[in-house]
Amino acid sequence: MDEQKITDEERFKQALRAWIAAGHRLVETWSTVDFDADERYPLPDAIKPPISLDDWFWALDAHYNGPHTIDLDKVCRILKSRYNVASYVEQTGGGCATIYAGARIPDGDGEERFQACAGPGWFEGPGWSNGRANTADLSVGPDDDGQADPVVADPDWDEQRVALEIVKVIIGKKVAS
Repeated sequence: MDEQKITDEERFKQALRAWIAAGHRLVETWSTVDFDADERYPLPDAIKPPISLDDWFWALDAHYNGPHTIDLDKVCRILKSRYNVASYVEQTGGGCATIYAGARIPDGDGEERFQACAGPGWFEGPGWSNGRANTADLSVGPDDDGQADPVVADPDWDEQRVALEIVKVIIGKKVAS
C-alpha cells in the first residue's frame, strides 16, 4: 500500500510540476486550493482537488521556487545599469513585493505616482529583502491605482525582459502581449 501511495504522490508532483512549468498558477484561498486552469490547458488527471496539506505545501514550494521565479532586485539593477531608470522594491502590504520605477509624477488628485510598477511578488529574506516574483503572476503597468489595464507577463520573461517592459511603460510604448 505504501508503494502505491508513493507512486500516486510522485505522479501528482510530476503532473503539477509540468502544469506550473506551462505557466499555470495556483490561486490560494483560506480553505481550498483553486487551480487557475486555462481551457487550452486542461487540468491533468493526476491533479484533482482536493489535495492533501502535504501536497499543497509541496505545490506552493514548486510554484514559488519554480522555473518562472525572478529576482526583483536584479530587475532594479538592470533598470539602473542598462536604462538609467531609478527603481526600488517596496513592501506594499501583507508581505507583497512591488517594483516602483521612473520619476514621481502628480496624478489628477495631486498624489505623487511612479511612472511604472510591477508585481506582485514576495520577500524571501529578513526585513523585506530578497524580493522575488513568479512571472506567471506578474503584471507590469503604470502606478495608477488600476485605471489602466496592466499587462500580464509571459511566464517565460526573465529579469531583463521585465526591465524592458517597465521601460516601455515609462516611455509610453505598447507593452508586449
